[in-house]
Amino acid sequence: WMSCPATRALLDIYSQCLAAMVGSCPDACVDALLDTSVQHSPHFDWVVAHVGSSFPGTIISRVLSCGLKDFCAHGGGGAGGEAAAAPGAAGDKRVPKIASVVGILGHLASRHAGSIKQELLRMFHESLGSSREHHKATVPFLLQLALMSPALLATVSPELVDSLKPPVLNQLHQHFSSVPREELEGVVGVVVHLLCHTSAGALRTLRFLLATAAPASVITAPGPALHEGVREACERLLQLLLLHLQKLVHGRGSGSLAECPARPVPFLDALRPHVRELCLDALRLERKRCLWQHQLLALLAVHSAPHGAAEALFFLLALARTPEELALAPQLHAGLRAVLPDPLPAAVAAAVAQIHAGRLPEPQLAQLLRNLALLLQQQQQQQQRDGGVGDGGEAGEPALGAALARHLPDLAQLLLHPRAEAVCPEAAGAELAWPPEELARATVERDLRILRRFRQHPLLFPLLRLVAGGHPALCYCSVLLRGLLASLVAHWDACRASSTVASPWHLRASCALVALLAEGSLLPPVLGNMHELFPELAPFEVHLLLLSVWGYLRENSPLPQKFTFQPELGVFRRDFGRDGDVGKHLAVLHSVLHRNIHRLGLLAGRF
Repeated sequence: WMSCPATRALLDIYSQCLAAMVGSCPDACVDALLDTSVQHSPHFDWVVAHVGSSFPGTIISRVLSCGLKDFCAHGGGGAGGEAAAAPGAAGDKRVPKIASVVGILGHLASRHAGSIKQELLRMFHESLGSSREHHKATVPFLLQLALMSPALLATVSPELVDSLKPPVLNQLHQHFSSVPREELEGVVGVVVHLLCHTSAGALRTLRFLLATAAPASVITAPGPALHEGVREACERLLQLLLLHLQKLVHGRGSGSLAECPARPVPFLDALRPHVRELCLDALRLERKRCLWQHQLLALLAVHSAPHGAAEALFFLLALARTPEELALAPQLHAGLRAVLPDPLPAAVAAAVAQIHAGRLPEPQLAQLLRNLALLLQQQQQQQQRDGGVGDGGEAGEPALGAALARHLPDLAQLLLHPRAEAVCPEAAGAELAWPPEELARATVERDLRILRRFRQHPLLFPLLRLVAGGHPALCYCSVLLRGLLASLVAHWDACRASSTVASPWHLRASCALVALLAEGSLLPPVLGNMHELFPELAPFEVHLLLLSVWGYLRENSPLPQKFTFQPELGVFRRDFGRDGDVGKHLAVLHSVLHRNIHRLGLLAGRF
């Protein structure tokens, strides 16, 4: 239409007339615009928005003011009982101008969203401090606008939540204290509906509701105290929100939850990327908050199943630090298992994916494994109490422990990624016995491939250290250790640098490999400590020391039969005294120490 000269000329004339009159009678000007817009809505809304873009401050405030007056005139002046009680009602049938207000603001929002947001917030806060009739209707009017325009709701909701400090909340409580119960229930119903159907700032809104509804802390923050009625109202709002979300999540019609597609729930969809933060919040175990957070976490897990359920279960298992915190995971598992296929296999796969991607720091990985071990231990204790019958008794820790026990082979197969077949398929079926050094030339290509895999996947060394904790288990990885050692021997033999620090990765790998062999009891302690010398030596000296390691392993192959189980300690131990004299393998080490005595004299006593 703006490409038509006549239309453009008419709008220019109208804009000039409005500019001349808006200072003396702004309400009359805007009323005329709105009346025309109502008669021809929605086709005329863009005209009002176009004219208003020349006077955004005036037009936005006057459009909202006229819309509020019309809202009051058509019976919307109560607390919102009739005009805003039905979330799906069309506002233009009861309040003619409100549809035009929404349309005009929608057109203006593309360029003046900030001004619209500030004006809506100003109207809200100004209405709380006044007892005038149209001010009492402001909150219901704003709720009706939000129902009719999700875009306006998304624009204003984050800053509105931030502005709800204790003084404002106390004013809001006083504002609605005299409202009849039926009308107040209508307002609460609208707020719950809006919360469920908005995604903007969902996590911020949730944390605000939890913090406001939680019982008062003994340590009070500076400033005005929150009225107890505000806490009670917010707690009721939170409970109704959870109830409404439960209806949306579980009300999928006929069929099971696993078969029926989930209906969109914007509030839960917006929380989906924040599962880890929600789990951390729930693990704080803060009285009532923990219960609400656990309910919400369960609803989010079901809504975003199967991946959401597995992710929530994984984070609870990985982040729990005490037995009390760990108890949340079995509780969630019991609830999910009642409505979904068992999410534990997917949780195990999620854990392994996090490990392989390197997203779990070593302390957190260790915590995850400790938690899994604790649940399995609880399962064994429960079986002993039950005489070995059943799957672990009641739902809870034993039930999750029983499920974990059933999936231990899957976990082991996935977690022990550094097995020979996983790191280097060509190494599958290799013998455990250590060959002579000259025979390593026949496997150069395979050894270099193993070296590259260790460089590409830094997590392999920490995982091998976990395997080394069960000493005989490391023997089955000997083909990996052999290939890596052969590649490092070849590298240091070819290196012409004056110091090992010129090859930082190979230096770290050499130290880590020798330390790993010692931790797995494949080397005696006196040889296992030699890696402490490597940073101070020349490359040819490291080459000679690694050859002595190779020689020891060739004469004393890493075989599981060399380990004996000590039941009093519950561990496998190796008696190196049965392997003969280790002295001949220390000759090179002592020679290197003697040659560098001026720098390594302090360490000589360890060898």
